[in-house]
Amino acid sequence: MEGMFALAKNFNQNIGSWDVSSVLTFEVAFHGASAFNADLSNWDTSKVTNMAAMFLDATSFDIDISGWDVSSVTTFSSAFRNATNFNIDISGWDVSSVSYFYSTFKGATSFNIDISRWDTSQVKAMKWMFDGATSFDIDISGWDVSSVADFQYAFNGAASFNQDLNPWGTKITTNPYPPSTEYMFNGTSCPSTADPDLSASPKGPFCSVLPTSMPSDLPSSSPSSSQSPSVRYIQQIFHYSDLRAALGTNCDGDFSPTGPYGAISDWDVSRVSYFEGLFRFCYTFNEDISGWTTSKVTTMRSTFRRASAFNQDISSWDVSSVTTMANLFLNATSFNVDISGWDTSQVTTLNSMFKGATSFDIDISGWDVSSVTGGNLGDGFQSAFNGASSFNQDLNTWGSKITSTIVPTTSMFTGTSCPSTADPDLSASPKGPFCSFLPTSMPSDLPSNAPSLEPSTLPSISAAPSRLPSSSPIIAPSSKPSESPSTSPSKLPSAIPSLSNWPSDAPSMAP
Repeated sequence: MEGMFALAKNFNQNIGSWDVSSVLTFEVAFHGASAFNADLSNWDTSKVTNMAAMFLDATSFDIDISGWDVSSVTTFSSAFRNATNFNIDISGWDVSSVSYFYSTFKGATSFNIDISRWDTSQVKAMKWMFDGATSFDIDISGWDVSSVADFQYAFNGAASFNQDLNPWGTKITTNPYPPSTEYMFNGTSCPSTADPDLSASPKGPFCSVLPTSMPSDLPSSSPSSSQSPSVRYIQQIFHYSDLRAALGTNCDGDFSPTGPYGAISDWDVSRVSYFEGLFRFCYTFNEDISGWTTSKVTTMRSTFRRASAFNQDISSWDVSSVTTMANLFLNATSFNVDISGWDTSQVTTLNSMFKGATSFDIDISGWDVSSVTGGNLGDGFQSAFNGASSFNQDLNTWGSKITSTIVPTTSMFTGTSCPSTADPDLSASPKGPFCSFLPTSMPSDLPSNAPSLEPSTLPSISAAPSRLPSSSPIIAPSSKPSESPSTSPSKLPSAIPSLSNWPSDAPSMAP
């Protein structure tokens, strides 16, 4: 399919059902197809080896292709170059076969996805990879760049980029020739934008300024001035890259008080603003981090994604600065902590937040969701509780807090225990339903014609007795004796004295 829709500026037809399972190359397939944004999520790309310039200048494209199998692809050169709208989470892609990342995200001004876990061990060239990717600021210090021969302009003009990549210096080989590093960090926000010197020891700097001295593995003859391993570590720097390094691969680090960084519960993360994917895929992690200071954190996307054992009390975390909680507890199957007190007033996206969190069933109806909106990723509330099979809480109060009518709510409660799993209708009045059914009628301020079931606290206003004769028979007892004998005894006392007790003036007829 090489160049099939190249320069077809107006093309935007639905071709998602095409069978592409035998296709080997998509080179320049949608180059310049500036209107194209059709759903290709179901394409079978398992045999594709070449995606060079596939979406070059496809300025509208922003479709979720995270599920594509790219394990056979060897080149992504210019794949998303100038795809200015593209910002899809492709962090799960298997790029272990890729050799060329020339200009892959050059000019992709929206792209800022955490691709820190990509396997780049086979990559030979990263020239212009993030050139002009003005939003990109992800810590990729863990990438294996041992095979890379060309770093020229790699981050040139990536104005937001400011990550410490000095660990790359220990991975880069100079045999037989050192890689090119000209203008590697030019136009970034790096503390050092100088070209890395690969002949120096240590090699660098790579964005961050190199330390004036390297740490020694030998014991010091003088006492340490730090209070503890953890404090010493924090006083140096504590960016996201440091935090990831301390956690280790898949959170298998030593978190004990005697570990290299001290007890994890005591770590000072107060300067860290980025928690994206921090414990993602840490399947056995369940350490106490309840005391962490998180007031500066702005993103918690995928923080505990697939951390299936985690169930620690983080209810006291300060999340008042967080703007995204997308995928936060996705497939965190043990988590069921009361986080109802979290300040979510700044959060703009909750999509897939509790998706697959099968234990979660906490009443969070009090959350402020007034800032939640849509977005390029179909964010909003989409799939927020999808597959959270235990969840059954009445969130209808959220309807009164949501100001927009176009926030995505697709599959929000699918697969829950909610009485209503329908997608909330934000154009209705009231908005909803949110897990529980909406009331059939709203309370009225007008008086009801039906009798009240509650006792009245007001005095009776019954009518006064009338002095006019009634046209209806009187049920009250008569003051005159009846001329006919009663056939049944009365349960009421007589209104006149008994005749049997009166004295008689006539002689008795009895003998």
